Amino acid sequence: MSLKLGLGATIVNVMCAYAPQTECTDEEKDTFWEEMDQELGIISARERVITGGDPNSHLIISREGIERVHGNWGVGERNDGGERVIYFAVAFVLAMIKTFFEKNINRLITYSSGGRESQIDLLLFKRDNLKEVRNNKVINGESVAAQHRLLVIDCRLSKKTKMDQKIKWWKLKEEKLRVLFKERVLEALRLYEDLQEWRTENSIVILRIGEEVLGKLSRRRPANDKES
Repeated sequence: MSLKLGLGATIVNVMCAYAPQTECTDEEKDTFWEEMDQELGIISARERVITGGDPNSHLIISREGIERVHGNWGVGERNDGGERVIYFAVAFVLAMIKTFFEKNINRLITYSSGGRESQIDLLLFKRDNLKEVRNNKVINGESVAAQHRLLVIDCRLSKKTKMDQKIKWWKLKEEKLRVLFKERVLEALRLYEDLQEWRTENSIVILRIGEEVLGKLSRRRPANDKES
């Protein structure tokens, strides 16, 4: 589920997702993360993004190589779900909020059932706006489901927003441009063994071709040039 909120001059996209569980097939997991990629890919760079829910992920304490999105605090050992969350966070430069705040163990555990405790629930926030987040905490005894505990972030959104030059993606409604864009993207996409490298390099390709084929809005949008 996703919700777009207009808070003054700031647009906030709140997304809630429940990832396939460990016993699900790789195909189901791949489909889920591909859909998440698509959802994030259509959000403007100047809008805030908060994604939350249960990605069924365990994030190990070590953050070597992923320092920008991992704050070095966590519990447990990284599982397959944790790996997928990390790839996703790095691709979209999203900070894994709970790793940026040092807490005692009672304020880290988000799931408890049958004597098993873990930290599987997660909130992600745009790394460039991380300074707006003041705290991330677990509320014991306030959850709707008995096994899960409520995970909360306190943030103060900045009123200043950096305007980006938005690609005119809505022009893909025109068949001629849509066909041209598709042909050029398919010609330019490259295969990489590393998933993160594949996402990063091909995202750059898609944005470049989108700008060349569809054009960009100027920083000062003319009154008669509106997205339909």
